[in-house]
Amino acid sequence: MSQPTTESTGFVRGPHLFDATMIVIGTMIGSGIFIGSADMARLINSPGWLLVAWGKLLALYKAALA
Repeated sequence: MSQPTTESTGFVRGPHLFDATMIVIGTMIGSGIFIGSADMARLINSPGWLLVAWGKLLALYKAALA
């Protein structure tokens, strides 16, 4: 029987600074979107109008990038 080899594949087990930073940034953006939606939903009182408002915000963002 042959013995298993213990070659290193080069993968590191655990996040580095960049990975950890991206996780924190993604969490902040994600929580901001949900908190913002909750405030908008409370003011608008209609799920349909909430979707319209988000659609308009998305259209404005796309127009700003063009």
